[in-house]
Amino acid sequence: NIYAFDMDTIISTSEGKAFWIGSFFGDFDVSGLTAPQWLFNGKDYYMLPIPSVIPTPISDFNIEGNTITGLTNSGQAETTLVIPTNITTIGANAFKGNTKLTSVTMPNVTTVGNNAFEGNTSLTSVTMPNVTTIGLGAFYYNTKLTSVNMPEVQTIESHAFRLNTKLTSVDMPKVTRINNAAFYGDTVLESVNMPKVQIIDVYVFQDAKLKSVNMPEVTSIAGSAFQGNNMLETVNMPNVNTIAAAAFAFTPKINTVIMINKALCTQIFTTAGICKSPT
Repeated sequence: NIYAFDMDTIISTSEGKAFWIGSFFGDFDVSGLTAPQWLFNGKDYYMLPIPSVIPTPISDFNIEGNTITGLTNSGQAETTLVIPTNITTIGANAFKGNTKLTSVTMPNVTTVGNNAFEGNTSLTSVTMPNVTTIGLGAFYYNTKLTSVNMPEVQTIESHAFRLNTKLTSVDMPKVTRINNAAFYGDTVLESVNMPKVQIIDVYVFQDAKLKSVNMPEVTSIAGSAFQGNNMLETVNMPNVNTIAAAAFAFTPKINTVIMINKALCTQIFTTAGICKSPT
């Protein structure tokens, strides 16, 4: 990850021009470097021959096959990790209790193991474009993480993001099931995108600050799933057929619930006029 640059002057930062080859020499550590694609992938011979994201040195990781099991002694000082592209799994407890990490990019990882990043109290940024499975407690008690984007994840295991007390938004467009207490205690969580979710287990969003929830494909919601969301006003769940009695306990501001099963709706939400049919 040390590159020798041979360049004269920076002549432009516009697309297509960056550095001329010349008389300036130096060695630079570019681990974790990100930049516009044009800067690194220009066709002209004088463009810098560096990929857009440089992996963290392989020597920083303990690796078994395609799985990272932890950090080596040299990796203990890292604050930013870019996982090598041949790694597909972050093993259980791999980075548990690491309070130095601030940013993790996992370009080809598909599985994040149980408690892999638990207690990473300095972690503010996680990039995981290909992750499909997030294990139990994987990001439990990440108190500086503010947003999570999980474009390919399908199942979120229990306590995965529990007590992420600065988490404000979650994007999980392909998730179909969220297990027990996955976002429990995320007390500033305001926005959740989950258009494909079908099953929401107990305590999943308890004590969050959701204002509206759109769940067009949900069929089952367990007890206390949204309990204590005292800012919640609108719930869209037209196809739900099972709702535990206390699923929406202590949500005094709800004024609109969209459901096909009107009888079930009025049984759960007893305030007159709340239940609406889909248009």
